[in-house]
Amino acid sequence: MRENATIVFLAFIFLASLTTVFADETNTPTQPEEKGVAYLRTINERATKITATLGIAEAAKSNRVHVIIVQQYRGLNDIHWVRDVEIGNAKAKFASDK
Repeated sequence: MRENATIVFLAFIFLASLTTVFADETNTPTQPEEKGVAYLRTINERATKITATLGIAEAAKSNRVHVIIVQQYRGLNDIHWVRDVEIGNAKAKFASDK
């Protein structure tokens, strides 16, 4: 039963990580360096906790899962950051329409 849950979770992570591939292809402005380092530390901690919960005994598999989870978090953050910038630009552009 636990193996099935692990397989389903890994399949979900794999499919969700496809958004990272497409997000990396966009030309997005970079975040301030300090926020990027802090966020990277946070997502690494989250990925470590998730990977530990899965209980993957083989180190190579555990490391691959960790990397996939971190990539997913980074990809989602990039998408959300670009969205937030676009919302801010739209609000600034149409501020006089209130």
